[in-house]
Amino acid sequence: MKIKTIIISIVITLLIFSLGFARDPIAVITKSKGAVTIQYEKDGKREDVKRGTKLYDGAIIVAKEKSYASLLFVDDRSLLRIRPNSILTVNGKREKATIAKNISLEVGTIFAQITKQKTGFQVTTPTSVASVKGTSFWTKQVFKAGTYFYGIEGGPTEVSNEEGSALFKEGETCYVESKDHKPIVRKTKDGEAPGFEDDSIDEFKIEFENEQGDVKTLKFKTRVKSNE
Repeated sequence: MKIKTIIISIVITLLIFSLGFARDPIAVITKSKGAVTIQYEKDGKREDVKRGTKLYDGAIIVAKEKSYASLLFVDDRSLLRIRPNSILTVNGKREKATIAKNISLEVGTIFAQITKQKTGFQVTTPTSVASVKGTSFWTKQVFKAGTYFYGIEGGPTEVSNEEGSALFKEGETCYVESKDHKPIVRKTKDGEAPGFEDDSIDEFKIEFENEQGDVKTLKFKTRVKSNE
């Protein structure tokens, strides 16, 4: 399915919200289906994720066959969707009222809808790094092979490694064969870009509590819609 436009509608209502809370999460799972797990060390304990699971810096997410998940970053309205057979690490460093984000994709496919960033947002793969300002795109990392970046909306986005850099935008594909090859940009072929597992509306709320017992509540309403 060729995706021409992606419309993301995300509303965040903050009833009691302060990024100064101790041990604040950087993101929250908004949807999960199938066998999706999280851990914080390579040999650490794995736990199943579900809607409302809080994610902290260094979260390793594994989505197995016929499984997927989506997550929302709590500081802005950036959304990440994870397709089946994917392994990634979600890193986030707090910088005042924002979070500098880095998604390290080991293998698999993710979709990122990134709002305009005050700090950095990067997608790191074995071949290269994509530096994002505010756009939506797919990243597909083939096991022990190359990386594909598909521009869906907005841009441009820069992809770089030690061999060079390139900019891609909506309707374009950036391919990086390996870390020893520079990025190459071309027009995206019909039906080439991945698609979504669903486009339903999801709404829920979660609570956070700091060491002093102060509580904050976040309400989320997310919708992802794709138009052919």
